[in-house]
Amino acid sequence: MKQRDIQQDAGATAKRRNVKRPEATEVVDAQERTKRNFLTPAEMELLLRATKAGRYSLRDYAMLLVAYRHGFRVSELVSLARRDVSLAEARIWCGRKKNGLSTSHPFKVRSCAPS
Repeated sequence: MKQRDIQQDAGATAKRRNVKRPEATEVVDAQERTKRNFLTPAEMELLLRATKAGRYSLRDYAMLLVAYRHGFRVSELVSLARRDVSLAEARIWCGRKKNGLSTSHPFKVRSCAPS
């Protein structure tokens, strides 16, 4: 079937069923659609400061810092276990969930302390 025939068929079906067809929306090019938004360092600092007021402030601070600096997804972050963190080697092991490569991330022990 040609594109025109398909559109006519869809229009006829919509009319028969009393279905209102949606209006055409703005077309966005692929590059704009895949544009990613990241937190700025200033925004991250505000977020880290906000964790100091909570009951689990150290845990929350550490989780946000690791996610931000190493690009962990939420699922990767919450699946971390003690065995995945080596303080002696200053490394965090991340088993990627979404078809990515599992990796080991270095970190500075001093940079983990809240300021």
